[in-house]
Amino acid sequence: YSLAEIKQADSGTLLLPAMEGAQGFVLASLLHAIKELRLPGSLHAALRATDDRDAPVRLAAVGVLGWLKDASALPVLTHLAAHDPEPEVRRAAVGALGLGQGHDAQVQPALLGALQDPVWRVREEAAATLGKLKLPEAVPPLIQSLQDTYWQVRQLAARALGRLKDAQAVDALITHALQHGIANLRKEASVALGEIGDASALPALTIAAQDADPEVRKMARLAITLIQQQGAA
Repeated sequence: YSLAEIKQADSGTLLLPAMEGAQGFVLASLLHAIKELRLPGSLHAALRATDDRDAPVRLAAVGVLGWLKDASALPVLTHLAAHDPEPEVRRAAVGALGLGQGHDAQVQPALLGALQDPVWRVREEAAATLGKLKLPEAVPPLIQSLQDTYWQVRQLAARALGRLKDAQAVDALITHALQHGIANLRKEASVALGEIGDASALPALTIAAQDADPEVRKMARLAITLIQQQGAA
């Protein structure tokens, strides 16, 4: 790691050759080391490592690909997001897909598929990435994710729907998030409803403004103000 921390491209003359024949922990460590250096040979080395039998190596390789933000890695990342046997590798690949354009034919199906992953952390990452890309086509699946069995997935779905600002999400946000027993989720729903700005949410937000949790009350009142300001504009 010390060579990478220096952050000099000359370090690559040592790190990249060292990857030839390296395995397991050593290879994963080398991948971590080259990530921030953005060396010319990093892309090829990381792509090759995504086929490694060791999950920590594949995970480190995905980290490099996400950092490089090279569109040529999208086919590999979409494959890993759907098919890698290790959930943490799938989760990381889903997050790295945020480097692509939302309209990319490979990215959207992979992310929507990840919303159905059996592991909740992968679904959570998919919701977060869809929110970053602001894909309008993701609104119906994200609304469905508001009924996920894990509140953490609901929270990220609510955040994504707020960024998408689509009024068709209002009823589901109220029913499945604003009225949920977890305060963090109620707070996120309040924020999302404020971002969407639809006046139909005002009655529910007025109730939320009296919530037992101070952060929920704060966000609900802020959302009410935002909606009223948009209505007056």
